[in-house]
Amino acid sequence: MSRSVTAFQGGHQALRAAPGRPRRDLHPGAWWSWAIGAAVVASLTRNPLLLALVVAALSYVVVARRSDAAWARSARLYLLLAATIIGIRLVFQVLVGGLREGHVLFRLPQVDLPAWAAGIQIGGPVTAEGLWFTVCDAGRLAVLVWCVGAANTLANPRRLLRTLPRAAHRLATAVAIAVSSAPQLVESTQRVTRARRLRGGHVTRAHAIRGIVVPVLEDALERSMSLAASMESRGFGSDHRPSRYRSEWWRAPESLTVGCGAAAAALTVWLRVSVPAALWPPASPISWPVLDPAMVAVAVLLVLPAVIAPRPAEDAG
Repeated sequence: MSRSVTAFQGGHQALRAAPGRPRRDLHPGAWWSWAIGAAVVASLTRNPLLLALVVAALSYVVVARRSDAAWARSARLYLLLAATIIGIRLVFQVLVGGLREGHVLFRLPQVDLPAWAAGIQIGGPVTAEGLWFTVCDAGRLAVLVWCVGAANTLANPRRLLRTLPRAAHRLATAVAIAVSSAPQLVESTQRVTRARRLRGGHVTRAHAIRGIVVPVLEDALERSMSLAASMESRGFGSDHRPSRYRSEWWRAPESLTVGCGAAAAALTVWLRVSVPAALWPPASPISWPVLDPAMVAVAVLLVLPAVIAPRPAEDAG
């Protein structure tokens, strides 16, 4: 396992240290537009093969083009959230159920509910078709979460705030604070954990969690107060002196990155119209999903920004 982790880290460093391109930060709007294209792809299908290809493409781009900045360290958090969504849906499928027809794997004790709860069944048979449908359906939402996580990992939220027009500065401020909250929590957790390791000592797991959560919340509160003071000094929230937004350069890599996301979404829409059965495989009976060549093309389009986009300027590696 340690060798695999070492190999992954080595590959990560090799991808980010590839020579030949000057370092600069891609426009954050380009990353978000690319991620929105990937989200459109995920929302139009329940095919687990296409969903897996989207996850693989986004993950490769994140590994290849994320920086070492604090706001770019939240990828694990979004992946954990995506996996949690699938797990929760599976638990509800087993306990409450939706699709009970098909091959029965096991049976749970069934609870009789009153007449006003007709249609809800607690317990009963758990089928392979029901679990398979749940994994595919919940996978769509999980991939949507990972699309947001990939954009939040690659795009600096503060730069995104600066690029928006003055007329939208109130909405932009709220959105920028919302999308930057997860990276800030990750950074605070890493800082508190590092400090605990330096101090040494051995405590139980319950005490360790309590010793991390409280300092993290305190740190998040202090950072929020500092951000509020900084924004107030720059005129945010004032009707008379709103801060000016600085324009960012939009060059060929930005246009190509946005084009990749738009082309992937358009190709998926075409698949939805031409071969809908490939994007929406039946839940019963269980069959191996179809992998259309156009789905591979969608994944290739989504992974191209790993080559098109320049290396991030904030990459310290």
